[in-house]
Amino acid sequence: PPVSAGLQVGFVGLGNIGKPMALRLAAADGISLGVHDVAPGPLEELAAAGATVASSVAELAADCDVLCVMVRDDEQVRDVMGQVLGVAGDRLTVVVHSTVAPDTPRALEVTAARHGVRVLDAPVSGGGMGAAAGTLAILVGGSDDAFAAAHPVLAAMSSKVVHAGPIGAGTRFKLARNLMHFVAFTAATEAQRLAEAAGLDLRTLGDVVRDTDAVTGGPGAIMHRETTAPIAEDDFWFGVFEHVVALGEKDLTFATALADELGVDVLLARLALERLAPGLGMPHSPLLTDPAADDTATVAAGRRHSELLGAVLSGYGIDGRERVHAVRLVGATVHGFVTLEATGGFEHSEPAPDASWRRVVEALDVALRAWSEAPPAQ
Repeated sequence: PPVSAGLQVGFVGLGNIGKPMALRLAAADGISLGVHDVAPGPLEELAAAGATVASSVAELAADCDVLCVMVRDDEQVRDVMGQVLGVAGDRLTVVVHSTVAPDTPRALEVTAARHGVRVLDAPVSGGGMGAAAGTLAILVGGSDDAFAAAHPVLAAMSSKVVHAGPIGAGTRFKLARNLMHFVAFTAATEAQRLAEAAGLDLRTLGDVVRDTDAVTGGPGAIMHRETTAPIAEDDFWFGVFEHVVALGEKDLTFATALADELGVDVLLARLALERLAPGLGMPHSPLLTDPAADDTATVAAGRRHSELLGAVLSGYGIDGRERVHAVRLVGATVHGFVTLEATGGFEHSEPAPDASWRRVVEALDVALRAWSEAPPAQ
C-alpha cells in the first residue's frame, strides 16, 4: 500500500523473515530503504531490489525516520541499539521485530528516550511465508506517537497491524500467541503417538487436522470473549461453550481410555480434561461431575470395556502387535461412537497378522461377553 512520500526507512537483520520483510519495503511506494546485515548475500539481493546498502548500523541510523530491527536475540538487539543511539536524531523511531524477553522493550525505551529516540516492540506472527506474501500480523507495543510514526512502514509489510498497548505489550502478545502455538504442537505429538499405536497413518492424520482447522479456525474458534472470567448462565457464550465442554470432555475421556489401552502417555490430554471447562469459564459437564447420569452410560460402558479388555488380553498373553490389532477391532467401542455387542463372534476384513490371530478373536469374544454381562456402573 502507498505510504508517505520520502519516508527514510532502515532495516537491520536480513534473515529468513527479515529479508522478505525488507523486500516488501523495497517494493513499496514512497519508501527510501537502506539495509544492513553481516552476511553479503541478502545485501546483494536487496540492492538488486533497489535498496541502499549501508556499511554499518550507525551509517544506516544516521539518516532514518524509522529503523526496523530483526536480529536474533536480546543481546544483538541491545548491540544494535547501542550503535544507533550514538548517531540518531530525535526524529528516529526504532521498531524491534525480534522476539525478546518481556522486560527488554521497556529497558530499551528508557535508554533511548535520553537520546530523543522512540521505541516500539513489534514482533511478528506468520513466519517466512507470511513475510514474503505480506500477510504477517505485527503485534506492536509503544506510545501512540511512536506507533503513528511507524504505522505506514508496518502496514507495507503486513496484512494486520495490532497496537496492543504500551511498550512491551507487543512482546507479551507474541508470547501468548506462541504459547498456544507450541503447546498445540506438543499436543499434536501426543495425538501422533496415540494414532501410531492404534495403527493409523500419521500423514493422513495431519491432512485431516489441516483440513478441519481450515474450516473450524482451530483454537482461535473459542477466542471471542473479552475476559476469561466465569460465564453466567444467561450469557450467550454459556450455551455455546456448554456444548464445547460436553463434547471435549467426552472425546478426551475416550482418548485417554484408548491411550491407557495402548500404553501411550498423554499427559497434556489428561491436563486438558481437567482444565478445559474452567479455562473456558464453564463448569464441568455431567460426565465428570455425575458419573451415574444417564447420558454417561456410554462412557461408563467404555471404561468397563477398556478395563475388561485389557485384563483379558493380558490373561491370554496377547501383547505387542497382536494387542494393537485387538484394540483396533473394538476401537469404535472405546471411543463410544457405536456400541459393539457380542454376537457369538465377528468378522474383520483385515488379514490375520500371524497364526495366533485366533487367540485374539477368542480373547475379544470373552471380553465382549463379560462387558455385555457386567452390571451398570453405580
